Amino acid sequence: MRPNFNVGWTAGARQEAPIILQQISPDHTRSGPHAGTDTPRPHDVAVDIGGTSWSVATWRNNGLHLVGSGTTGTASPGDLVELRATFQQACVSAITESPAPLRVGVSFPGSVNSSGVVVAWPNRPLWIGWRLREVLGFPPGVAATMCDDGVAAILGEGMLGVGRGVADFLLVSFGTGIGGGVLLDRRVRPAAHDARTIGHIRALGTDRLCRCGHRGCLQTALETLPDDEGLARQGLTTWPDGMRLVDTLSDLARVLGVPTVVLTGGRLRRSALRQTLTSAMTAAGLRVLVPIDTEGSALLGAFLAKEPLP
Repeated sequence: MRPNFNVGWTAGARQEAPIILQQISPDHTRSGPHAGTDTPRPHDVAVDIGGTSWSVATWRNNGLHLVGSGTTGTASPGDLVELRATFQQACVSAITESPAPLRVGVSFPGSVNSSGVVVAWPNRPLWIGWRLREVLGFPPGVAATMCDDGVAAILGEGMLGVGRGVADFLLVSFGTGIGGGVLLDRRVRPAAHDARTIGHIRALGTDRLCRCGHRGCLQTALETLPDDEGLARQGLTTWPDGMRLVDTLSDLARVLGVPTVVLTGGRLRRSALRQTLTSAMTAAGLRVLVPIDTEGSALLGAFLAKEPLP
């Protein structure tokens, strides 16, 4: 079971309609007792597929239990044998423990059509044309829901994590690329049906080509990310693209009237990067929240996904 990672630390596309987050009891934790009847019951199994890694978990005894994780990378979806085996293991475990119909939630960063086929994922084009149910090896007849990974991260952190009780925040996820979304008045506001999210705002003013086909996208700043020693010693002065990235995100938050930024994603395991981004955004007048488990936000939110997966 994962540790209690509801408590973080503070410094200073796909829904047809916005998702409204409900408040939960203040003693709720990700691995502790589940909240009361005002909180939706999480799905039995959750899957988070990212450009770098994947993870599968079950929800039992009122907590998240990690079943397994692995590398997504640039492999063809058909070669992800361990992902399918882990997912099927989780389904069998969930079915064994509960007589109720199995419920599955999937977090996925690409765009999927009405047949459940991936039609866009700029960071992993080999996935285009694959049906998600076939990639995962779904048992016949199992109902499933899904959401964009940025939306999932907002759901996870907004309902169960560091953003719990915060009415408005901008969430930015630093993984293979840069994703995220906005919570306004407890409503998730994703970019509808578009795999290009925050990371594809063209604000860097460079000719660097992004995987989406455009130039100057924010996420291309990750290509010039310095090592930890450089960041720890000189901060953003050694990363000009990062300085532009932070300025753009800070300006976006101010324009939206959002005083809080939630930073998450696998890259923030790097303490130097986490501290650099947090310090810079705090200096810009923003309240910054970071979950202890920066890789778990989208997986947690997948338990609350709502859009049917064909």
